[in-house]
Amino acid sequence: MNPLAAHTVATIHPMFRRSVVQILAQHTIRKATGGRPRKFKNKFLGSGFIIHRKVDENNFLVMICRYIVAIKKHGQQLVVRLPSTTLDLDANEHEKLYNVEIDIQVVSVRVPPEIQIPVANFI
Repeated sequence: MNPLAAHTVATIHPMFRRSVVQILAQHTIRKATGGRPRKFKNKFLGSGFIIHRKVDENNFLVMICRYIVAIKKHGQQLVVRLPSTTLDLDANEHEKLYNVEIDIQVVSVRVPPEIQIPVANFI
């Protein structure tokens, strides 16, 4: 981890640390013959912030830099890693929720019901 990034996160008020997420590009590695995915490879692209949560729908809205969507390569899925977990969840880009001039994009993240992490745990 970048030491500067670690220092920056450490200086965030404890109440807001639960809202900082990692943004990753996930690529599926398949066998040469095709078939089921063998494993996933993640690449760190940046950070984002949970800006809204819908507890009843187990859903988050996360604000990220727009350039992160642009640097994601073909075949990669944008995923969000929740704070203090190793859980990677698919991020869905909202076509109308971005601003190119100020480099902002909003993505939604849904926590599947089989995963026992309530959205209410995060700010």
